[in-house]
Amino acid sequence: FLSAIVPEVLLAGYLLSQRRLPGGHDGFQFFTLQYYFLNHVVQTGEIPQWVPFMTHGTVATWWYAIQGGFLQNILLLSGNLLRNFNFLTVFHLNILVDQLVFLAGTWLFARKLSASLCTCWFVTVAVLGSCVWIIQPWYNFHFYYALPLILFMLHCFLDTQKWRYLFFAGNLFALQTLGALPYFLPVTSLTLFLYALFYSLFNFLE
Repeated sequence: FLSAIVPEVLLAGYLLSQRRLPGGHDGFQFFTLQYYFLNHVVQTGEIPQWVPFMTHGTVATWWYAIQGGFLQNILLLSGNLLRNFNFLTVFHLNILVDQLVFLAGTWLFARKLSASLCTCWFVTVAVLGSCVWIIQPWYNFHFYYALPLILFMLHCFLDTQKWRYLFFAGNLFALQTLGALPYFLPVTSLTLFLYALFYSLFNFLE
């Protein structure tokens, strides 16, 4: 598991040392949205409710939802504690935390389905290695980054009937929805529903 984490941490360190910035497309938009919200929090102490220089001004609700992430949502409550931080560094740390959630979920879900450590390692490294997020963080990352961990929690709930696993799965689903585009919701919820349905049916037949 640690050997799967090390490449992601090294890559994040390389991007930070090179001061790499998404060059365009949705990656740059994702960065600017996180920058705008964090900067507003630092300057005013409040999460913005209005984006003044977009289409002659617009409500920030939609943009607040799609710029989120596990760490980003916490940082928006930090007030001016980030005043002396480089927001590009914060952006890469946000992505790193989301990648670690993705990595942990993939590893745990693979361990649930396979007893072989080699298989789990290969699947985890292959999944993380095929995630190229910097140009398209929504479709190529936030579309699915919490799904493996949600599926693992859902799997635990179906196996043990302990409601805390369903509670954790529901909260993870809500957190992923905050960092994704709203029209991902039908696809991700259908995926989870079908997995739970067919897993329950096959185990009931057994």
